[in-house]
Amino acid sequence: MAWSNQEVKALLSIWGDVSIQTQLDGTKRNNVFLLISKKLQELGHCRDWKQRRCKIKYLKTMYKKVKDHNGVT
Repeated sequence: MAWSNQEVKALLSIWGDVSIQTQLDGTKRNNVFLLISKKLQELGHCRDWKQRRCKIKYLKTMYKKVKDHNGVT
């Protein structure tokens, strides 16, 4: 099932939270993805933590590609 824009925006909002980013600096990242998943479930978005982790990895990859492409002149 494709991700809705609303779902992606909610994911980015939670993922971008300073406390989440601080926790991601630690070694136990799966617990952070579980926390992100719980917060998104509270907002009514039904996906498991592995799907959300994969989406975050995909978004990071796409961001890096665009950033690298725009940096090339």
